[in-house]
Amino acid sequence: QLVWSGYQPDMADIGNFNLKRHELANGSHILSLVRGKSERGRGQGHVLLLDDAYRPIRTIRAETPGTALDFHEFNLLDGGAKAIIASFQPVQGDLSAYDITQGLGWVLDSVFQEIDLKSGEVLFEWRAWDHVPLSETSISPDGDAGGGRSSFVAFDYFHINSVDKFPNGDYLVSARHTDCVYRISGKDGSVLWRMGGRNSTIQLADFDFSAQHDARILSEEGNKLRMSFFNNGWNGISQTRNASAAMVVEIDHTTSPSIARLLHERFSLQGGLARHQGTVQTLPNGNMFVSWGQVAEFSEFTSDGERILDAAFVDVEAHVYRVAKVPWQGFPDTMPDLYLYARAAGEPTHFYVSWNGATEVAAWNIYSADEQGKGEKAGSLLGKVAKNGFETHFESPKFVSAGFAEAVDKDGQVLAHSKVQQVLVPPASMTRVCGPAHCTIQQILPTPDGDLVRQDFGRVQPLSEGTIGFPLALIQAFVVAVAGFLVGSFSQTSGIRRLLR
Repeated sequence: QLVWSGYQPDMADIGNFNLKRHELANGSHILSLVRGKSERGRGQGHVLLLDDAYRPIRTIRAETPGTALDFHEFNLLDGGAKAIIASFQPVQGDLSAYDITQGLGWVLDSVFQEIDLKSGEVLFEWRAWDHVPLSETSISPDGDAGGGRSSFVAFDYFHINSVDKFPNGDYLVSARHTDCVYRISGKDGSVLWRMGGRNSTIQLADFDFSAQHDARILSEEGNKLRMSFFNNGWNGISQTRNASAAMVVEIDHTTSPSIARLLHERFSLQGGLARHQGTVQTLPNGNMFVSWGQVAEFSEFTSDGERILDAAFVDVEAHVYRVAKVPWQGFPDTMPDLYLYARAAGEPTHFYVSWNGATEVAAWNIYSADEQGKGEKAGSLLGKVAKNGFETHFESPKFVSAGFAEAVDKDGQVLAHSKVQQVLVPPASMTRVCGPAHCTIQQILPTPDGDLVRQDFGRVQPLSEGTIGFPLALIQAFVVAVAGFLVGSFSQTSGIRRLLR
């Protein structure tokens, strides 16, 4: 069920990516998201931190002047004292190997920094162009829509898409366009080893991968490292497998060369290849939670591989960059929302109540109020209804001209109440076409015969000729008792970020 939507109508053309939960040193929890736009699969924006009331508490921008942050990576370290940020920056370089000889070409450098959030000091900076040669790329400028001939369309030869930090200070970096995962020295930025790609220093014993995302450190004991990543297996041009997969591998550094072995892999319910996106999350109980990227699904598996959750977005074209399963408590400082409807005076009144972002509501007390709306003291209790999803419905068998609702927690304590709202009664001329529970055209769908119909609560009526309908995008999700799903929308036109439960 939906818990929170951060959609803002005045920023509908701005995307919100990579929604994440963080625990601070004082034990409190916050959310982060990258707000901005996606241009050719790369972000241009800034990071916004939100408290548990969904209020902005800080904006983090790129430390390099004239640079925007990318949405592929943001993470807080040391209880919120430090952060890892990433960006793409055009630089001039020799692209004569790609027949760009009229002058120096343009390369899109992948950059990540570790910064001190209190002072703003850049504690560490790494640039792919300084350490990874152009010969490692698996794509070409022509394959990148003519990139390399302009600073506005620079050749993205590396394409950083995740950064994780080792306990000893080194970094694990994933690069989609070199089909490689790198270990980077936290001391001097040198490449300590490569797994995959054209210059792999690690032998892949029983698997291969390409165009991967979200490489994460699971454990490192002695000379053995376990890591997870999402193996896309396809970049839109070259294909290395028939289905994308979530993978866990172990690198053994006791041999020469070092050897990486596949421990297990998981596949989406429908199978298929995700050209881009995808995440793998290892949960505290050992389960694996996977977002299938361009394949609009997410799944959960037990540690022994049993599939226990599969969720699909109704819109198969939906692009959801990352989905994570996390515990979350939200305490919005807004008031609950309430809508009242009756088809006619004297008929039953329907209450629809919600509270965007509130996680502690167990039930709603429903009250009537006088027509002047003099406040909650004037009301009488109509009933109590258990919370049922994002929006809870209550039907009063008697007509109510005005009312309000109280949010109640599991212990019966009142959390907040809505404003007193007047009932909406359609004009008498509309009574015959209105439904008993509402009179709003919410969705237009074609029938198998191609006719447009209106869907109501328990009613389906043909639309008159000349009616213009607008499709309503829906999300299908599954209920999880303890944790929530963080869904950061990839679509910059929707501008939606969602927390599902």
